[in-house]
Amino acid sequence: MKNKLLEFKQVNLEETGHGKLKDVSFFLRRGFVTALLGMDISGPELLVRLLLGRIPFVWGDSQVYFEGREVDDHSQIRGRIYYYKEGTKPMETWTVSEYLFSDRPVRLLCKSTMKKMDRALSPIFRKYGLEFSPMKKIGQLSELEQRKTELIKAVLQDAQMIIIEDECKGLTYEEIKEYKQCLQRIIDGKRAVLLISHAETVFQTLADDIVIFRKGRVVKKCFGIDGKIPFDWRAYVLGNTLIQKKHAIDMIRRKKMDKKEVVYRVSGLYFDKERSDLQFRRGEVTTFLLFDNGRREEFFLEISGRRKVEDVQYILKGKTLSFSKYEDLIRHKIISVTRLKE
Repeated sequence: MKNKLLEFKQVNLEETGHGKLKDVSFFLRRGFVTALLGMDISGPELLVRLLLGRIPFVWGDSQVYFEGREVDDHSQIRGRIYYYKEGTKPMETWTVSEYLFSDRPVRLLCKSTMKKMDRALSPIFRKYGLEFSPMKKIGQLSELEQRKTELIKAVLQDAQMIIIEDECKGLTYEEIKEYKQCLQRIIDGKRAVLLISHAETVFQTLADDIVIFRKGRVVKKCFGIDGKIPFDWRAYVLGNTLIQKKHAIDMIRRKKMDKKEVVYRVSGLYFDKERSDLQFRRGEVTTFLLFDNGRREEFFLEISGRRKVEDVQYILKGKTLSFSKYEDLIRHKIISVTRLKE
């Protein structure tokens, strides 16, 4: 296929804390957005670290091809890849022009220099449909404008491949569609985009192709999804065994469980647009499986009391707790841990 930009052939790699890759083979097409789907440490995040040169890897002994040529050393692709991760923001007092030219040898940003940068950027902004001024402050940009600015930076660096880790927090569905249009203008059949996102709305809207990972292996590929994945992608992400277990658990009546003491309750929390009463019983481990990475973090903050939610009751052994900060919950021996090693 002539429009392949990057290709992996049976790549194997393992890194403690980030998972492994086992005989991974797939490719990215020029002019298309490819989403990598999978649970945490199932492969996509490790693949990004590999492409960014953040882990030891013997390139010459592995079959990785960029623009049809085998990669013998990471330096051959280092300057060809642009990486953007949601939440990474430059100084808010900078103008967009200053940020976009921040890697250039401009030591003194006098008025004449600023005007030159503005004149240089204006036609580029028009070409890619950016309607805000290059002189606008970074702190004044909307969430969508910030993302568009990052795409222009990739263009200015002449990146052939753009890696995006983004859950699109703060964007409406219409803005995500506009983000997609901007991406299409940017890649224009010349560049390839690798997308990492756990939000279904995001990857179904932005992606043209998908590659699904599970336990370090590629288990499914699909090209040209056109806003809709034509199969149950969750079954591939989770695996049939876990899906079957989930269905079995959902069907079990909780007769025996109801007899167990409810130690902790979170009552009145909205989850998936429904008001829920979550009960945690003595002697049980409860696991929540959320595909939306942004919502997963919010949900943790809410059920742990780290973020107090209006009209939600936190009940310990039948007694409703009154607290102003989550340290108050610690005094009641309700402990929340963000990372298991901490």
